[in-house]
Amino acid sequence: MGTKIIVQIKAALVSKLRDKAISEGLPDARTMPDEALLAALIRAKLKSPPPDVQPSVETVWVTAKDGLNLRRQPVSGSVIRTLLYRAELTVLDHKDGWLQVRTADGLTGWVSANFVSDKLPRPEKGNVRGIHGSAGMVAPPRHLWDNWISELQAMGIAWYKQLDAGDPNDVGPNSTFAWARKLAQSGITPIIRYYQGQMFPGRLNEQTFEKIKRYAAQGIVWCEIGNEPNLDHAEWHSAHHGQVSWQNPFYPNTIVENWIKDAEKAVAVGGRPGFYALAPTDWGSGRPHPTLSSVLFYQRMFEHIAANPNLLQRFRSLFGPGKAWLAVHVSTYEWPPNFNPFPPGEPPYDMCLRGYEIPLQAMRKLLGLTDVVVMSTEGGVFCKDSGSMAGHQRLASHAEHAARTVEMFTWLQEHSPLQAMCPWLISNVHAAIGHSDPAWAHDGWYDGVAPNFGPKPVVQAMKNTKP
Repeated sequence: MGTKIIVQIKAALVSKLRDKAISEGLPDARTMPDEALLAALIRAKLKSPPPDVQPSVETVWVTAKDGLNLRRQPVSGSVIRTLLYRAELTVLDHKDGWLQVRTADGLTGWVSANFVSDKLPRPEKGNVRGIHGSAGMVAPPRHLWDNWISELQAMGIAWYKQLDAGDPNDVGPNSTFAWARKLAQSGITPIIRYYQGQMFPGRLNEQTFEKIKRYAAQGIVWCEIGNEPNLDHAEWHSAHHGQVSWQNPFYPNTIVENWIKDAEKAVAVGGRPGFYALAPTDWGSGRPHPTLSSVLFYQRMFEHIAANPNLLQRFRSLFGPGKAWLAVHVSTYEWPPNFNPFPPGEPPYDMCLRGYEIPLQAMRKLLGLTDVVVMSTEGGVFCKDSGSMAGHQRLASHAEHAARTVEMFTWLQEHSPLQAMCPWLISNVHAAIGHSDPAWAHDGWYDGVAPNFGPKPVVQAMKNTKP
């Protein structure tokens, strides 16, 4: 069997090689596709054909923050679509400073080479401010979109967590898909959670990956492909309720193997999948939790990967540049932002803002991963009446919640590797955000019943202290 050689050549170099081939009289050098040209040049250089030469296709990303026109022809061709910042493109051909490209959803056209890069643009550093949107798989009421965008921009919000049901056909004018596009076009980066109730021990259904592909074609690539698998009743099929435990190898092993499979599929269609966020469980005298400990779930999952070379190779590959990231759900609870999650001589303490250090440390020690993108897609500072503060020392007032939220964001910007923090929750009022649930009756930054609906003090505090 022959040996396959993978060759990756940048578009600028291909152009120079084509000009040289034309000047030297290589047949069809002016019109043949890049792959064929490169193969012909290699064969000519080697004097005999190699067993199998397969030049790889170059990938570029849109760097124009205001969007980039995909045209039918270079320069003045009609516009097929405006591509969003950070949209991924496959280069097919080039011509006088223009690139023929294919989008993630299969559209082909031409873009100016001046507004793309072979390196994935990172969001601007420093602004970790985000917010968790509706707790349901809905967009806000359509007539309020401009109002919400204006409020988010006034608070300096750069990230917005949005749930999506994963239906690839749900892309209409009032859909979460259209809402996410609106956010992205307004300079706010969506993080999409693809929700599938009681998903475990199964995986995401096939149609979800088609939806991820559709989002990715719009430059909306950050995605959560599962959630808090260390909680049994919320995330596992009823047959596993009361059974989920880090002590039973079936559970950590199933979780991490499922993630690798789904993450590989998400990357293949243009998404950037987050490793499942685990629910914080270990605090006070009850740590570690005897069955649901996030600390020990991380330990067991990463030990399982480390012990299996195939899993380790695949996992490390997924965390390569421009691919996977680590999702966490960290909160301050009753502690200051710099509370140490590793108290000397004691078990780790994940119910604190720096709880993200626990999985990062495990990934570094067990898997050798040191450059991991990490974002908190829930958590933050819970409102004083939040159900998430049950058993914890509650905040004294909405004013304290406002002050501590600003303090948290300031600390994260100056001291933390977090790329985004999306506190729970923008609103739980149906008329305002499209969804409500009694469990989070007063968790929202915008709360109340008409005519008394309005922002809590945290909103004005954020507006007064934009990054």
